[in-house]
Amino acid sequence: MRIQNLLDTIMSPLQGLNISFLYDRYSTAIDFVVYALVLVYACRIGLARTFGEAHSKSLGTVVGLMLAVSLSIAGKALGFTLRSFGPIAAMIVLLILGLVIYNMMRHAGGGHMACGSVSFILTFFSMRAVSPGIFAWAQENEWAGYLNSLLLLAVLVAIFR
Repeated sequence: MRIQNLLDTIMSPLQGLNISFLYDRYSTAIDFVVYALVLVYACRIGLARTFGEAHSKSLGTVVGLMLAVSLSIAGKALGFTLRSFGPIAAMIVLLILGLVIYNMMRHAGGGHMACGSVSFILTFFSMRAVSPGIFAWAQENEWAGYLNSLLLLAVLVAIFR
């Protein structure tokens, strides 16, 4: 529990930050960013075989952004957000998003450590925003509390890498 107390002290400036409230308020914009990252990357890969590497980048970006915009507009009209998937499905989608971010940064020329750190930090805070219930449960459960402490420690290490 010493680690938990240390991490509570270190993370105390972020105590007032309500990520779930921010997600509720800006869910359409946050969902658009997630959709755009996943769909642009998927369209680039999917169109590379058909149109070649040179044309697939621009075409994949346009098609992916169009799909992300249409999915965001439909989500707004239907009242659908990533949170609607449920906590486990949302976490799976966010883990895939973390891999997409890592691969995009690696493709842009970043190093393994920097890309892994950034994608881990973004994935961690996205998971806290989309499914705060799992983290609340983790704080109540002793063994899950240790896992939560290790994740917070990993975020701190990733920030300073």
